[in-house]
Amino acid sequence: MPPQNIYLVVEPMPPIAEDLALSLSDGDPGGEVLVAATEAQALEAIQGRGPVVLAIVHNGPQDFLRSALGAALAERGARVVLIGDRAEEAPPHTEFAVLQRPYDADHLMALMAQALQPPDKVSGG
Repeated sequence: MPPQNIYLVVEPMPPIAEDLALSLSDGDPGGEVLVAATEAQALEAIQGRGPVVLAIVHNGPQDFLRSALGAALAERGARVVLIGDRAEEAPPHTEFAVLQRPYDADHLMALMAQALQPPDKVSGG
């Protein structure tokens, strides 16, 4: 049986990527967490897969919106959370949440819970 939920972590620093992936796995033991260090690896990882519930991507909002990964995740209906310096330094963006450092497991679980809500619940409608 395929996993119920697919998560994606795109982070170039292995310790951070592993920490995020472990937290997502703990939050949804039946889910599948895909980890990639680059956009190209992420595109390869999600190729042929179903919807991505939540993607945590090391990028700034404008660069992400212009990227092939941004388009691919939009097609899959993923909720995207951006991390890293460019995400934290960018002006607030309504389309993306930003995982501010230092983050903790509770904050990550809250973002995960939001991503698992039906779309009408996320928008408040």
